[in-house]
Amino acid sequence: TADHTITASFAIDTFVITPTAGANGTLTPSTNQTVDYGTDHAFTATPSTGYHIVDVGVDGASQGALSVYTFTNVTADHTITAAFAINTFVITPTAGANGTLTPSTNQTVDYGTDRAFTVTPNIGYHIVDVGVDGASMGALSVYTFTNVTADHTITATFDANTLFGRVALEKRGIAGNPRWVTPLYRVFATGDVSGGVYVYAAGTPNLLGVYSSTTDANGLFTVTLSGIATGQYDIYVKGANTLSNKRLLVSVPYNALVDFGTLRVGDSNGDDYVNGADVSYMIPSFVQCAGAESWRPYGDMNADGCINGSDVSALIPNYLAQGDMQTLNQSLLLRQLLPVGDGRNAVTKSASLTLSRLPDAVQAGEVFTVSIMINTGLVDVDTVDAYLNFDPAVLQVADATLMLNKAVFEGATLNAVDNASGNINLSASRYAAPWLNGTYTIATVTLRAKVATASPSIRLVRAGSRNSDLYLAGQNLQASLVGTHATYLPVIRR
Repeated sequence: TADHTITASFAIDTFVITPTAGANGTLTPSTNQTVDYGTDHAFTATPSTGYHIVDVGVDGASQGALSVYTFTNVTADHTITAAFAINTFVITPTAGANGTLTPSTNQTVDYGTDRAFTVTPNIGYHIVDVGVDGASMGALSVYTFTNVTADHTITATFDANTLFGRVALEKRGIAGNPRWVTPLYRVFATGDVSGGVYVYAAGTPNLLGVYSSTTDANGLFTVTLSGIATGQYDIYVKGANTLSNKRLLVSVPYNALVDFGTLRVGDSNGDDYVNGADVSYMIPSFVQCAGAESWRPYGDMNADGCINGSDVSALIPNYLAQGDMQTLNQSLLLRQLLPVGDGRNAVTKSASLTLSRLPDAVQAGEVFTVSIMINTGLVDVDTVDAYLNFDPAVLQVADATLMLNKAVFEGATLNAVDNASGNINLSASRYAAPWLNGTYTIATVTLRAKVATASPSIRLVRAGSRNSDLYLAGQNLQASLVGTHATYLPVIRR
């Protein structure tokens, strides 16, 4: 019944996009977004430091590890999610031969964390260097990667424990002389080889290893100490015909020279003593040179290629000396056998060294003599060592030396009396046939009683280098010692 108007109002449809970010990252914008119909809306996924995007999900469907996702032509509500995970890195270990890196396999390490590697050489080896990403870190036993933020590599190299040594040599000129070239080992007649570098646990007689080497003309040598772990050791060095020297608490490995001092010559038979046995060893090669059938190289003290009086003279200053190894109370010795075809008689245990009977009682000032006699036991003998002890408070030797039987020995290598200590030392040798074979009086000693006594005493001894015995070509006959407690012979009086 009248005119009318009608109006209609319209508004754009809107939709809600709901963002949800997991731990260690964000979605931006981070709040619910109201979006007009048909429009677009972008979200940015941002991981925290040290993390990365694992996945972006839209309406429950994976879209991948996207840093930006844009909703286009929005016509419905949506959801968006973002998941994050910590960054990881790989550390790759590589150990060279003769040692290990632990752990030994590739290690996956979380961002910002630490990872340690232990470097362990095999026994007898040491760490040369640890390298990280190609850069040397030095000879480290442990390396720790801290606050890891990238991939890395670690390497370890190892080398054998080596002794660098130096010795000087007696009677062979000055350093640089080829005669200084000396084997630090010994080859026995049996073909066995014994080294001349001995490694002991520090402060003990516990032998850990024996090694061989040869010096150069300046006395320098190197030895690879296989089986010897890094640490400190007591090391003894012995030339084939020298006495041994020691150095205590030597660090292994040690990259500088270890100076073992001067090796004293004279030990031709290899027992680390110098006495008549060593002279006896020389005798089959006396006045002969290298290449002779009966040549014994260890008798060549001055290394001139021949054995003669100069070699005996070279050892005399060291007579009755002993090497440092003898302080360990260990026997090095002695497998030196007579050469095949030598033609000498076999060793017998029937040989003897005898002292004549002492008076039952003596008065102060009384003078008497005692004879030193030998019985070779029907074998040849070239050397006699007779070492006697007496009580210097009771007796004294009247002469400076013993009276040698010139029909038996023209002279003595050692003929000495020490009235202060009560020692008599006699060593005499024959250097050419005829050898001694049978019973002989080799010397007499004139004694004076300092006080009256009912039981004067003088006796043959075996103690270290003062080893009373008979020798044949360097081999002891293990002669029985008579005259200490049994079987006395008549006294010869003045």
